[in-house]
Amino acid sequence: MLMHFACRPAVVRLMSAGLILLTAGAGLYAWSMWSALEETRARLVGVRARSTAQAPSHTAMQRQADFTAQWPVNRIDDELLDNALRDAQRLGVRITAATGGVHPASHELVQQLQFNIEARGTYGSIKSWLTEVMGRQSGLAVDALEVRRLDLASTGSGAAGSQEVAAAVHLRLFMRPKGGR
Repeated sequence: MLMHFACRPAVVRLMSAGLILLTAGAGLYAWSMWSALEETRARLVGVRARSTAQAPSHTAMQRQADFTAQWPVNRIDDELLDNALRDAQRLGVRITAATGGVHPASHELVQQLQFNIEARGTYGSIKSWLTEVMGRQSGLAVDALEVRRLDLASTGSGAAGSQEVAAAVHLRLFMRPKGGR
């Protein structure tokens, strides 16, 4: 029994030393985490300060000016329709109706022309034609496109089972003002 009491103070001292080291280690870890957090906060403040100092207020206007620079200058001519009709004929698309005019939403900063075209042909030929028209003219957008299959056998025109379709295409051409803004 004497031995049992003799070992006990050594165990208590060893456990006390272990607790002291454990507490010191936890404190050191907490201090390093706090230090890293403060460092990150300081970097974030620096980044925020730089981003507000570097960003000029006219950036959004500059991006818009660059974007609209590719649009044609405001002009009302038949060039778009002439090219579309020529491409349609070359690709086997028949234009059955075509109208155009100034879009009601136009104003002094952005001019818009609206074109409504009705065409007939195969789906592939109409797709190729529309791809060429869109690729040729910057500032041109498709507002609406409706394609429907035609049953030529019932109308008496064409062979039974023909793959002809009718397409109604609504295009809008965006243009810069003549001043070139």
